[in-house]
Amino acid sequence: MMLLKITFSFIKICLLAFGGAYSAVPLVAREIVDVQKWMTYVEFADLLALDELTPGPIMINSATFVGMKLAGIPGAIAASLGCCIPPAIICFVLDMIYRKYREVPVVSQILQAMRCMSLALVISTLISLSANIMFHGAGISFANLDILSVVLAAVAFVLIRKEVADPIVVLLGCGAVSIFSSMLLGI
Repeated sequence: MMLLKITFSFIKICLLAFGGAYSAVPLVAREIVDVQKWMTYVEFADLLALDELTPGPIMINSATFVGMKLAGIPGAIAASLGCCIPPAIICFVLDMIYRKYREVPVVSQILQAMRCMSLALVISTLISLSANIMFHGAGISFANLDILSVVLAAVAFVLIRKEVADPIVVLLGCGAVSIFSSMLLGI
């Protein structure tokens, strides 16, 4: 029964996920953390970090990690199938429609509206994850602020945005700094 629940959760996520992987992240978070309560936001943030370290699409990686955590290898397969089958069918149908009607102005307007919606979803997730990571899920106040997380996030953003370092190197560096701080400073 759990395998069906996992599969249908990811089918639901993937049927509503427009705009690519990052715009789907809030949908995954809502289903996994808020609706099903299979993870906390901190665990979900860890999952996103692992997603960034592994090759492949974020949605598939997320589905695989969640499924594996919940029901082992069968759960990973169930979640991955739930994540793959609906988009494959939808993409096939949409490609046929787009090829036929791409010059129609209303199609461009629909795509613009979908881009705006995707941006709103990404910003929403950014705010939720930022609050949970930088304040450890506690109330947002200066007393709860994790200065190391703020500094690491800011430095990582600048290094990646300015293309000074490869994102994998930055992720590993942030992990090393965090471990070093934890061991030496007890932060």
